[in-house]
Amino acid sequence: MARHSHYTFEVGGRLDSNWSVYFDFLYPSQDDFQRILNRRVVDNLETHNDNLSAPRPIEHFAYLPHAVAAEKLQDYLRERGFSIDEPRVDGGTIAVTFKRVDRPEDIDNVVIPIAHHLQELGGEYDGWGCEVVN
Repeated sequence: MARHSHYTFEVGGRLDSNWSVYFDFLYPSQDDFQRILNRRVVDNLETHNDNLSAPRPIEHFAYLPHAVAAEKLQDYLRERGFSIDEPRVDGGTIAVTFKRVDRPEDIDNVVIPIAHHLQELGGEYDGWGCEVVN
């Protein structure tokens, strides 16, 4: 604040035993948190001089609570042009791996609707990956 001495400011505090300010105001929304996770992968691609606008197969991972939910997800994904690997049982959940050719620069628009649908099905989106394209 020394550089901005012409401003006045106040400092204060209050007890927030439920952490409501943190969870209701500061903590990112589910979509924002997914954007953060996506950005980490994109940043990693950029460190390898990736051309983020180049289309390439992008692989996605999801977990669902039961076979009915997995089948509904597969229908949803097929309608959107994804190819789907054979689902497998993984520790009491159904693991689904799927892919489609997309651009990493557009990944938020791809992932967030899928994550919403997975949440409706009681499932969880577990991330994505792809090869570096220079």
